[in-house]
Amino acid sequence: MLKKLLIGSSLLLASQVMAQDVIKIGIEGSYPPFSYISETQTIEGFEPDLAKLFCEKMAQKCEIVQVDFDALIPSLNTKRIDAILASMSITDTRKKAINFSNKYYQTPARFVIPTGKSIDITDEGLKGKRIGVQSGTIHEIYMNDKYKRTADVRSYRSLDEAMMDLETGRIDLVFADVVPLDIGYLQKDYAGKVEFIGPAFFEEEWLGEGVGVGIRKTDNELLDRFNAAIKATREDGSYKEVEAKYFSYDVYGEEK
Repeated sequence: MLKKLLIGSSLLLASQVMAQDVIKIGIEGSYPPFSYISETQTIEGFEPDLAKLFCEKMAQKCEIVQVDFDALIPSLNTKRIDAILASMSITDTRKKAINFSNKYYQTPARFVIPTGKSIDITDEGLKGKRIGVQSGTIHEIYMNDKYKRTADVRSYRSLDEAMMDLETGRIDLVFADVVPLDIGYLQKDYAGKVEFIGPAFFEEEWLGEGVGVGIRKTDNELLDRFNAAIKATREDGSYKEVEAKYFSYDVYGEEK
């Protein structure tokens, strides 16, 4: 009996060690071109490719796990996943719950509107307007803080759902990151149907310092490893090789 218990304990310990050898990376999968579900039902895009690149630089085995955006931080802190690579902007509010690596990209936010329509992107012009945002994002926080009292800010589970309601006239505008709006929608199924309107928004207080890898506050070693991997990919040009697959312009922003 003792021998069986010892064997059982050894197997359990071995399985725990093996589990720790794999880093589970949470990615949303509905934010093209950063991440999307392909025809073969795999998660593809800029961030899955970056995740693989960072893990290669760390000589680390990784597994990509699809997680809805709202569930990413809870999933990280309950250890369902070990890292977040899901266009999560670095903000003071989120820093209270998790740590972030250095940024791996930084882009502004903009409004889109049905082609041919016009709205003044001012406090007065947005009064009473129905504005779609993705739930759990910095864009939702920004719109609620700025316009909830005067506009009808509506939150959606995904950007896809917000864009569908914009097309059918259920809302007047959508506010989101400029890149997925441009490449994921304006250059694809929504070409000619919607267009950008108004200025680009960069306010750091709401829109953050860029997008970073989310890490549990207790995982300082993993945080350092991701920072080193990001730096290595910037220095050896491998970041730009991945970037060029999805963008014809720089999405990293200023070097820090």
